[in-house]
Amino acid sequence: MLTEKPVYKELARKIEAYHNSTKHNNQEWQEKHEKVIFKILQDYLPSGSGIDVGTDLDFEKSNKNKLVFVSSYHVMNPNGFYTHWIDFTVTVKPSLLFDFDILNFTTFFIQ
Repeated sequence: MLTEKPVYKELARKIEAYHNSTKHNNQEWQEKHEKVIFKILQDYLPSGSGIDVGTDLDFEKSNKNKLVFVSSYHVMNPNGFYTHWIDFTVTVKPSLLFDFDILNFTTFFIQ
């Protein structure tokens, strides 16, 4: 029976499997998990409409209890010209009450 999982749960499961295969020097499975993670990022995370470079997962900071996403937003002025980028990080952690919490949203400007 095929069941659907929320994207954040599947990413947490795959990042944990990725880290386990890395810890045990199993490059074959590390690459398999990495491919699935990149496919999920490509298919389900924001891209376009200002998020022109897509959204990435920070493999080193992410684990089964925390997902750390990094991206950039390309800002336009009222005349429709791109002016600068806003780089940001979003950290998602589990919540007993709401399934997950978005804990921080950090921005800094690049001129």
